Amino acid sequence: VSWNSMIGGFASAGMDGEAWVCFREMRSRGVRGNARTAVVVLGSCDMESGRQVHGTIVSSHGGSSKAILWNALMSMYSRAGCVTDAERVFLETVRKDVVSWNVMIGAFAKNGYGERALELVDMMLQCGMKPDSVTFTSILMACCHCGLVDEGLELFQRFVSIVGLIPTMEQCACI
Repeated sequence: VSWNSMIGGFASAGMDGEAWVCFREMRSRGVRGNARTAVVVLGSCDMESGRQVHGTIVSSHGGSSKAILWNALMSMYSRAGCVTDAERVFLETVRKDVVSWNVMIGAFAKNGYGERALELVDMMLQCGMKPDSVTFTSILMACCHCGLVDEGLELFQRFVSIVGLIPTMEQCACI
């Protein structure tokens, strides 16, 4: 808890380098950390250190069902522009929650893969996962950024009339 507090404090203050140094110090002292530690440090990692944390996660947690851990890893890869790595983690995640889907849809949207984001929303719906407001915003942003106007309008109608989501100002601005 103390290590997590220190790492989290550095990370939330925008002191990413210090968060990483604190994490390495914790590891050098033989403290393994837990899923929370990994989630906190991943938020402040660059690509190289993120890959190291990924290795630590796999060796420490294996196929753990903690979606929050895998979501943080996907988010780190997405921030670094490594959509393929984010997608690999997504596909290997056993128990995906709505956040898992949203992170991956957002990764595709942010990195210019609008068609892939649309495919993922369809997969999400086919799997029976209920989209939320974040899903709605992410897919509309993907359509907006990738010039998929007709697809965005169709999804807007579908999410409002079938799924029952009430559009926010941000979502209406995308339209």
